[in-house]
Amino acid sequence: MKTKTILITGCSSGIGKATVEYAAARGHTVLASAPHIDLLVDIPDQAAAKYVIDVCVEDSIRTAIEAATEQFGAIDVLINNAGYCQAGPVELISADKIERQFQVNVFGPLALIRHVAPLMRANGGGCIINLSSMLGLLGMPIMGIYSASKHAVEGFSNSLRMELKDFDIDVVLIEPGWINTNLGAVAAQEAEYSWQDDRQNPYYERMKNKDRASDNSTSGGKAIDVARVVTKALESRSPRARYKVTGLGKLLPVLVHCLPVRLTDRMLTKAIW
Repeated sequence: MKTKTILITGCSSGIGKATVEYAAARGHTVLASAPHIDLLVDIPDQAAAKYVIDVCVEDSIRTAIEAATEQFGAIDVLINNAGYCQAGPVELISADKIERQFQVNVFGPLALIRHVAPLMRANGGGCIINLSSMLGLLGMPIMGIYSASKHAVEGFSNSLRMELKDFDIDVVLIEPGWINTNLGAVAAQEAEYSWQDDRQNPYYERMKNKDRASDNSTSGGKAIDVARVVTKALESRSPRARYKVTGLGKLLPVLVHCLPVRLTDRMLTKAIW
């Protein structure tokens, strides 16, 4: 197995943190990042280097990549892992929160790609791995804006895969189901739950069950499950276009595309609120 130099965003917790540990244990040189300097301490010490990369700030991306290439030369693999989730009915999420969701989950990865793809092309190839989600393949109540951001990741990744093929740059989508990380807690924190206590809110009765949507602690997979799949993809000489993670992540998208819409709508609605 050829070891590689890997740049990962969002490494202070969850999937990013687990991927740093697992990929480094496999012998890869892992360049890890977090959006704030105070979060660098949470990145595992197995990382060969730690950088501040706020995916919403172009200068932080540029500075980190320049430092990484100066110290380590080529970046063989980019893992766009940074992202977060917010919950809430589509019509009640404010414009600024929608914009923030897309800034982090969509525009951030695109900015990293704009900086890294030319370097990979100059070096004769590479691999870009984008963290999507089961919700990039289907929709669920109160997860519409997050789902929309992951649908966008799916869309540009599919185009990018074809555009970069001639330059020997692979583009891979990772599509996990529910994973036991702090994603649910962040979703609860980011959501504007001021409407929760407003009995005039048309979703009041539904939103009383919001904690069901953000608590996946008993049914989800583990961050290490995703880390293993990500590492399998980057080590492959010919990686697949997409990798699903967890049984639910593999089964539910198939059911949604095979069963009648009314049936799957009822099923998904009952599952989440």
